Amino acid sequence: MFAAFGVWGTASGWPDLIVAGIMASLFLSSAFQIISQAIQEHREMSSHVHAVD
Repeated sequence: MFAAFGVWGTASGWPDLIVAGIMASLFLSSAFQIISQAIQEHREMSSHVHAVD
């Protein structure tokens, strides 16, 4: 909503681009955290499997 009012009020596309950039950075941050956690869990599982052998 804020981006829509910003575009309307400024007659510019910059507010949309700013909001899109914020959303993209939140997505990338979350994705990085999920991938990092998955890699860590995979390493832990691999070390447990090798320890049992």
